[in-house]
Amino acid sequence: MIILTGAAGFIGSHVAQRLAGAGERLILVDHPQHFRDRGYFGPEAVTLDHWAREKFPEERHKVVDRAYFLRVLSKLRPSAPASDPTAKEHVLLPPGEKITCVIHLGACTNTAETRKDFLQEWNVDYSRTIWNWCTEHGVPYIYASSGATYGG
Repeated sequence: MIILTGAAGFIGSHVAQRLAGAGERLILVDHPQHFRDRGYFGPEAVTLDHWAREKFPEERHKVVDRAYFLRVLSKLRPSAPASDPTAKEHVLLPPGEKITCVIHLGACTNTAETRKDFLQEWNVDYSRTIWNWCTEHGVPYIYASSGATYGG
């Protein structure tokens, strides 16, 4: 399985569709506010699950919000034993599955954002936490930056 953060963003959603089309199983991560801010599916409140069901009706993928992902990441191991599907540390992985890669596209890309603490949390700490996990477990980490790096 591939973990894809920023899965509901413009680039992330296209990467997710391409990977799913190639037969990859995905753990799709994003922040629920992303949908309200972008007005997906009209003005009604849309959930991450609703978005995923619309985009990926075959249900081969897991969808989690960013906060939950960060809570369980420290307990997660890159492969789930086939014999213990209820182990808490494998909550994101079906039995026998393995995380083959993390593609990290999740960040605040709003060049008008000025809250330093927010940017530190979302763009630096989030990336570092995922990178540390990947390094600790030998999982390849693909990171894509954005134009937000250069300011407005």
